[in-house]
Amino acid sequence: MDLFVVASSTDFKVAIVDVSQSKPTVSYVTLSDMAFPDDDSPTDRQVEWVEGTDFVWVSGRVEKQIYVVNIREQKLVKTFTNVEAFKLVSVRNKRFSHLASDFSKHWMENGDGLNSSKDSDDALSIVALAVSCIALVAVLANFYLSRSQKEASSNESLAGKKSEIPPSVA
Repeated sequence: MDLFVVASSTDFKVAIVDVSQSKPTVSYVTLSDMAFPDDDSPTDRQVEWVEGTDFVWVSGRVEKQIYVVNIREQKLVKTFTNVEAFKLVSVRNKRFSHLASDFSKHWMENGDGLNSSKDSDDALSIVALAVSCIALVAVLANFYLSRSQKEASSNESLAGKKSEIPPSVA
């Protein structure tokens, strides 16, 4: 699915925009039938996709609710009430967390990892620093080479050197 989701802060609606076709289509899901309180100022709604699923979570700060929307079926499937939804709604994919935990356990049991967590952190930091330095050198070299090529090409024409004879057509 090539979608993005936009949530209205005052209309209690979510727009699901499908950009998979040359002409994007928009569908709307109503989050609630309540009216926006006149004495409250609009705030933004945060939208969090539950990675690897068809669900997005939408925060409702003013109304203290969190909404779960199925974006494939384009419908509201759950509303959590009486929650402080002013902080970012964070949703974690349990399958991914378990997979990461299993990998970590495997490396530690089979000696694929380093001896201790401190050593592992130090080694990882050193590797990250080395890769960053290599990337920086590559970017600077690329910048220097493209600049020198640009200067060389400005002094030449397609046939070689620029002609010093003025053109015959004025």
